[in-house]
Amino acid sequence: MGLITPHVFGVGYDSVNLALTGNIILALALCFMLAKFLATSLCLGSGMSGGIFAPSLFIGAMLGTTMAMAANLLFPGLKLEPPYFALLGMGAMVSGTTLAPITAIITIFEITNTYAILVPLMAACIGSLLTVKYLYGFPIYETKLRRRGINLIRGHEVSILQSLKVRDTMIHLVEAIYDSIFLEEILVRAERNPYPFFVVLNDQGELNGVLSLWDLKYAMPYTRELAYLVVAEELKTENVITVTPDDILYTDRTLFEENNFSYLPVVLPHDRKKVLGLLRLDDVLSACQQELVKERLLRLPFRRKGGGGS
Repeated sequence: MGLITPHVFGVGYDSVNLALTGNIILALALCFMLAKFLATSLCLGSGMSGGIFAPSLFIGAMLGTTMAMAANLLFPGLKLEPPYFALLGMGAMVSGTTLAPITAIITIFEITNTYAILVPLMAACIGSLLTVKYLYGFPIYETKLRRRGINLIRGHEVSILQSLKVRDTMIHLVEAIYDSIFLEEILVRAERNPYPFFVVLNDQGELNGVLSLWDLKYAMPYTRELAYLVVAEELKTENVITVTPDDILYTDRTLFEENNFSYLPVVLPHDRKKVLGLLRLDDVLSACQQELVKERLLRLPFRRKGGGGS
């Protein structure tokens, strides 16, 4: 690639200057943009040393130039100035890769030192930011850390949850009912149940759904009429999200938040119908709090008081 397009080597400021001064043709701008994009992806993706900022400026300059020149070819009456669009492309690319639009705006503004480009530059950078946030969600620098299990947004709590598994906090006492029992018996057992939900099993003892007090609320006004007419099979929730003992607590907490659940059945990894226990959101939060307290205690500077003696 370097033999064909030597401009992919280095930071590429000479090529950027060609775009900013309008001394580049459409074919070269498009070729440089694609080559730099591919070279940067290959180098960084393979673990080689390299940065993101300079390639972002390079690719953005070529992208803006390509868009302006292509628009002029299709609509000659526009008479767009490619150097200005090169600046907008640089700002948009930096804003999208770093999710830092103010940095991109100030950087490009310092290059031009003109207020005429400020408003379109703000529109390009903010549009790029919103697009990346919606389609991907993270800047390129944070992506590298997230692949190592480090989450900067959620803080130290996430690191703790990523070190704990479901087996560390699950409860093995499961309040289960069969899907053939009547509403009357369900209500009697609900009074003795310490949890506001049941695991519903079929005749083979396999997971067939869950039944919570929320599921019972529609039948409560008609208890007498439906006591021996309605069974658990007709009241349960069938679409059950399950976890396994080896799952990471951070992933499971995300399931709690996304689905507004307070508990999840724990099943065998190789048999999702075999219930082993329950994972409650309160237990997950409690485990995280205990680990935080433990770490704080271990960091305390314990000193032996007084002198002499043992």
